[in-house]
Amino acid sequence: HDEEGGESNASFKEGIGLAFPPEVLTAMGVRTADVQERLLPHTVDLVAQVYATLDSPRAVALVSPESARNLTVGISASLHGATGQVSSTNAEARLTEISRTLEKAAHRVELIFNLPPQAEPYELGEMLNLRLKLAPDAPKVTVPRTALLDTALGTFVYVVNGEAFLRTPVSTGAMDDALVEITDGVYDGDTVVTSPVSQLWLTELRLTKGGGHSH
Repeated sequence: HDEEGGESNASFKEGIGLAFPPEVLTAMGVRTADVQERLLPHTVDLVAQVYATLDSPRAVALVSPESARNLTVGISASLHGATGQVSSTNAEARLTEISRTLEKAAHRVELIFNLPPQAEPYELGEMLNLRLKLAPDAPKVTVPRTALLDTALGTFVYVVNGEAFLRTPVSTGAMDDALVEITDGVYDGDTVVTSPVSQLWLTELRLTKGGGHSH
């Protein structure tokens, strides 16, 4: 079935997607980007506990053997606060030891980090959010993170489908501040909407849940 909206003259067709008159697209400021294969640094988020606070503050994180597989001594980790913001531009911890003494018994690997000095002393037992950024291993199919639509139904992107925008389910992988790997759903050479994704979703909901029907 086809469904048409009111004031915006938007229309929706199952399997085709949302369509808008050109002047509406201009007014909405719709922006798109090509899906591309890029070398994408892989980030790993960890929670580490401070266990030494004196001259050389240190913290330990317990991870699975799989998570530790690509880690090497010497890599740095940024410290992030509860909001996800980097706590200081120069605040980097350094991975100094990878201990596997607990691997057989607990299926865990200990990562020991030297912590950077800071104005407020670390507290024994304090929990820290660390983010490791690993070098890319191979090109990944990526889209801008702004293209992602996270809903109760899953994660989607709007793919340009001729004159329409088709909401397409995707699976995501590694990401950095700007890009996210798509492991399933879109392919190199596709084009996706990067803005305003949430407005497209609201329009689709209005047309499919509350819009009029034309046959």
